[in-house]
Amino acid sequence: MRYLLYPIAFLILYTSISQYPKYQIESQDNIPQYLQEVFAVAIAEFNAIGFQQCGYLEVTSIVKNEPPTLEIFLYNYLHNTYITLGIRYSAEAHHLFKIEFYTFFDDESLLLTTNSKADGILDETPSLIIRDAYMTDIPTQWYLHQHALKKLATCKQISHVPPEKFAKVLQMHGKNYIDFLVRTKKLRLMTTENSFKFNINTAWYLAKKITNGVIKTSQFQKQQQTANSKHANNSGIKIKIPVELEVEIFKRIEKQNQLIFGNNVRALFLLCSFSLFIISYIQILEAHSLVIFALAIMLHEVGHVIAMKLCGYRDTSILFLPFLGAVATAREKYDATLAQSIFVLLAGPLPGLILGICLGITSASFGNPFLIKEVAGILISLNLINLMPIYPLDGGKIANLLIFSKFAYSDILFRLLGLFVLGCFAVMQPILIVFVILNLLNLPYSFRLAKTSLQLKQFLNANSQTSSDNLLHHIFEYVNQSADDKLLANGKNSLVKNLWLRYNESQSQPIKQFSLAIVYCISVFGGLIGGLLALSPSPANYKSRNEAHRHVEDKLLINIDTINIDTKEL
Repeated sequence: MRYLLYPIAFLILYTSISQYPKYQIESQDNIPQYLQEVFAVAIAEFNAIGFQQCGYLEVTSIVKNEPPTLEIFLYNYLHNTYITLGIRYSAEAHHLFKIEFYTFFDDESLLLTTNSKADGILDETPSLIIRDAYMTDIPTQWYLHQHALKKLATCKQISHVPPEKFAKVLQMHGKNYIDFLVRTKKLRLMTTENSFKFNINTAWYLAKKITNGVIKTSQFQKQQQTANSKHANNSGIKIKIPVELEVEIFKRIEKQNQLIFGNNVRALFLLCSFSLFIISYIQILEAHSLVIFALAIMLHEVGHVIAMKLCGYRDTSILFLPFLGAVATAREKYDATLAQSIFVLLAGPLPGLILGICLGITSASFGNPFLIKEVAGILISLNLINLMPIYPLDGGKIANLLIFSKFAYSDILFRLLGLFVLGCFAVMQPILIVFVILNLLNLPYSFRLAKTSLQLKQFLNANSQTSSDNLLHHIFEYVNQSADDKLLANGKNSLVKNLWLRYNESQSQPIKQFSLAIVYCISVFGGLIGGLLALSPSPANYKSRNEAHRHVEDKLLINIDTINIDTKEL
């Protein structure tokens, strides 16, 4: 699995932009109350080992455009050592805090002991000495820092940095670190001021390091869940994550994902997937048929993408699937209405279907009617099949949204029926078996999601204070009450996303749902009738074909007469 993650991490790092980190002391008045309460629990633990609170920091990451974070910093006057305590976004309750110990030296070097952040640090530098305590408790991490400090104290002089200068000194070290990477050609300066990018070798090295660290962290989290330690984080601090913080973490992760999968990464995935798609069909279809098929699929997916953009979806792209087709992708729009979802689904098959019908009906007026008929046939068959109420095709998704998804059992039965139909088609296209199996494996989750969605709707309807502004907050509240205690943060966020989307889709009025159902039925039956008219032989086609045959016969007769004349002359 990790070998698949390496290239993805590499692409993300290679296309990312770095900057000088920034640290600024922040007033307590600007710190949300829930965050102060979370930090207050940890402060008591640090007080026990001699650290006193100094203030709050606003930290701007080394990754450009990433939202700033709020941290608290404490100072141990006896050892001239600082602690910064921040929230590890996307973390579990047992691994919530990002804890870093700092000790500065007179030679402008720095000893940093962190709890697993070292996976994301490229290397030590002459002025940066790193120790990774990796998810140990606070006393152990402090012991490891002191142990390293004693060794360094024999050859270095500890520097006293007053709290009011801590942010400035930390920012200086961050700048020195970036400058060192530039001097050693691990980072390159971009044309934009104070913007940097990794070179290929550095991006690959760091991708492997981060990926291995993520896998290691994931394994640790699973072990912690098995030990039923949901409310104890890595530092031994007993805390329950407040809903406000869960919402903040959720929003931040969505923002980070948006930055990770930028335009360059999506374009590269599109190019690579399209190449694999062409290679997969090159031995199956003739060259001209493959071109028509690829363009028909592209038209279908472009229709989805345009509709997504019109409805406010972000990060739209197309991903081709070898031996199958393609899918239009975008960052989920969780506040999408039912009408918007169905508009996006219809925007794929309808343009190609209408174009195919028009070409089929008017094919006789073209110079090569048989080629036009082939184009029309591919467009009509591809899009009309996709419009059928067979899950998980576009038509099946529309039917499920309008009718079956309202109840858990009808939802699961409709999905099973659709997968059975696709399984029958797998006789002609065996690769569909893989697609069917993957969807079958997802059925238990879909069933639980449908049941939970119905219960959530009842919960929210009973809560008179629910509004669009606090909807996400209430969804997290409900999930915390009803979800399995062993549900990891990523699983919880995924569940919240789907519940949010389903809830908004279920809010349409009955009259609007009926209207959308009428539109879908007209599209299906109109496509069937138009397809039959377009692909059935017409008098014009017969006339064109007879004229072609007569033209060939006339040429043959002329050739025969010429041969007879030549024979007589001989």
